[in-house]
Amino acid sequence: MRNRDIINSKRIVNSILNYMMERGVEDINFRLKVTDEVLTIIAEGKTSKKPKDLDRLNALMNDKRTSITEEYYSALLGYSDNVNDIDLLGSMLDEGAISYDGELLSFFATRKI
Repeated sequence: MRNRDIINSKRIVNSILNYMMERGVEDINFRLKVTDEVLTIIAEGKTSKKPKDLDRLNALMNDKRTSITEEYYSALLGYSDNVNDIDLLGSMLDEGAISYDGELLSFFATRKI
């Protein structure tokens, strides 16, 4: 895994964690799998309220990722541990899904390396 891929992986995990914590999600569990070809992230946590932006994030996570879009958000927002923007998260993923069932908020996301 290249250094840039490691940095992007950390940013994705951080963005998902920030998203969940800012929406009051508790008891968060992460699973991260890295291969030579793909990064897979699964995150789950409990919350009593469905996030209002769930549908928007689902759409953004499944927009086709392009290096131009990723570089645009990188320059516009800057990449740091404090950046939490769902547009940024969407620009870094190849595929994703977020769902709310009962009191469980679940993320599934992939990024080709």
